[in-house]
Amino acid sequence: MNKLIAIGVACTVAVITLYLKLSAMKFIKAHEVNDGYNGEEGESDKSFNRLTCYHMQHIFWLMFIYQCMFAIDQTNEMVSQMMGLDKGALSPFFELNTLCGLGLSGYITYFIVAMKHLKFGGEKKTA
Repeated sequence: MNKLIAIGVACTVAVITLYLKLSAMKFIKAHEVNDGYNGEEGESDKSFNRLTCYHMQHIFWLMFIYQCMFAIDQTNEMVSQMMGLDKGALSPFFELNTLCGLGLSGYITYFIVAMKHLKFGGEKKTA
């Protein structure tokens, strides 16, 4: 039963991260059109927003891959336990998913600590 719950949670989180990745991609595309983006990196709030969303898009994509691999690993373990078989040759491949998770944790930590935050709107005018 716990394997089914783990598979369900992993699939749900994978779908959510895919939705968030697509939202970040739409945000980037909308701002490229509205800002007249020509491929040059400048020192404006818009370029920081674009760079931040670019990193968010990669984080969500890696989270999607990680969660899908976790769900497949749990399914593999469940079937092998049900049939009384060995996990097979794919077991070491799924164990590499742990390293992917550690790398993703490092990337998220870098993103939170080192990246500038999103900036929206213009400067506030006080009169």
